[in-house]
Amino acid sequence: MPEPQVMTVRGLVGASALGVVDAHDHLFLRTPALPGDELDDLEAAIAEATDARDSGLRTIVDMTPIGLGRRPDLLRAVADATGLHVVGATGYHRDAHYPDGHWVYEASVDTLAERVLRDLQSGMHPADWAYPDAALDPACAGAIKAGASYHRASPAERRRLEACAIGSVRGGVPVLVHTEIGTFGHEIVDLLTGFGMAADRIILAHLDRNPDAELHIDIAARGVYLEYDTM
Repeated sequence: MPEPQVMTVRGLVGASALGVVDAHDHLFLRTPALPGDELDDLEAAIAEATDARDSGLRTIVDMTPIGLGRRPDLLRAVADATGLHVVGATGYHRDAHYPDGHWVYEASVDTLAERVLRDLQSGMHPADWAYPDAALDPACAGAIKAGASYHRASPAERRRLEACAIGSVRGGVPVLVHTEIGTFGHEIVDLLTGFGMAADRIILAHLDRNPDAELHIDIAARGVYLEYDTM
């Protein structure tokens, strides 16, 4: 059986070569939900990633999705400077990260899904798809990010979750879903499996923010991966 492959910003890498993985980080980020906390300094990112590499880390998964200051060119620069494997992400976050009037609120599921698939298969868009006619970066995404709000998913979030599920099924890539304070987990799984995803392709982030062990056991029993990432 061939070894599973993971798409990094410098191409496919065998799973056995990934080593110790930082499964959820943000090297570059810009969002109205976190004013003043922008991450856009390449040299600082390289310095921090170098420290992580020297401590034994081998792979960073940058979970910055479409519309949040994603920079595939700078992810490639970090990988080139440090020798780390860097995985970029496509997909969409929860509503709080998009200002009123942003194109993601009006886009159809088909449009949202098509942009996810192009990020996965042809290269990531350099301007978060704000200008669809721009040339794509040569780095393809290797993961899909999605998000839901506190105890709920808005109609727009549900459309984006559906688009991410389509991207996962067609692109062969798992979906990591932001859970707000570890809530709405079962409902997210219900939505994504209802859109055709297998449970073992779903990862729920931030479950450690909701210290309900019984809930965690119940969700894990469905075959979903739980990400404890905020300790």
